[in-house]
Amino acid sequence: DRVMTEYSEREEQVFLFFDEINTANVMGLFKEILRDRSMNGVRLPDNFVIIAACNPYRYRRPNSNAGQVAGLVFKNRAVNNIMLKDDDLENLVYLVYPLPETMRYIVFDFGSLLKEDEVGYVSNMIRHSKVIEVGENSMSDKFLKAIIYSHEYLRKFYQDPSVVSLRDMRRCINLVEWFKNMLTKRNSSDSDEDTDERIGWDGQARKKHKKIKDMRTGILCDSIVLALQLCYFFRLPDI
Repeated sequence: DRVMTEYSEREEQVFLFFDEINTANVMGLFKEILRDRSMNGVRLPDNFVIIAACNPYRYRRPNSNAGQVAGLVFKNRAVNNIMLKDDDLENLVYLVYPLPETMRYIVFDFGSLLKEDEVGYVSNMIRHSKVIEVGENSMSDKFLKAIIYSHEYLRKFYQDPSVVSLRDMRRCINLVEWFKNMLTKRNSSDSDEDTDERIGWDGQARKKHKKIKDMRTGILCDSIVLALQLCYFFRLPDI
């Protein structure tokens, strides 16, 4: 009530965004907010613009991970000694609830990202994360190609376009940064950056500088491999 009162007094529009609304079992409330523009019977201010996103309904293919289930499912249920039908939600890739009939008329299907758009997104993610330093463009390109290939392989393997998403890309980049910092600290005793300034640029200094550069490259490679394994490789079943 306090928030509604505070923002309703403003002249500008206030945008409210609800993400993944059909993953919560309160679809009646979201229907009231989006269609009736009220919440628990209280009318929403006129300057409120309500936007929501929902997940698509994707059913598991017959040969894909039959032993795994999404969310809470009920099998062999009995009420008053009467056996009930098994939960249909078990066949979904992830647990989502049906939209009320009156909400289906305001749904827009934006589909999935094109490959070139996905490449552009992950490229920007890598560049803005600064996990790969300037001047290491070749390593950045290799990391980008590795992520894109991993996504394509998993989608083909599971025959499901939604098995991976931009979240996995972000998770992989964050893991590279974490592994890089952890491995750098572990090897800090061998990477004294002040050595070159103290002893000058003689032959020994050049060797030391090359050793530090090689070590940093090795740490980055190890970090990328570890992150790719955690995000993608370990999602594959035993082959």
